[in-house]
Amino acid sequence: MGILTRVWFYFVLGTVLIVSFFISVFVFLAVLLIVLITIPFAIYLNWKAKKELEKIYYQDRIKRDLQKLK
Repeated sequence: MGILTRVWFYFVLGTVLIVSFFISVFVFLAVLLIVLITIPFAIYLNWKAKKELEKIYYQDRIKRDLQKLK
């Protein structure tokens, strides 16, 4: 293999590796962003559902208590 061919080969190899590295970093950041948005949203939905269930439970409990008083 000649010196020019070897330089060209390493240039192409380096270019491919650099491009693939930046694509990997971009995909990693995209996944990280999705995770950082999804986890707090899931925690918020869980909290909201729990509050709604407590509200329904206490409304039902108040109705039962009022019926007992009558």
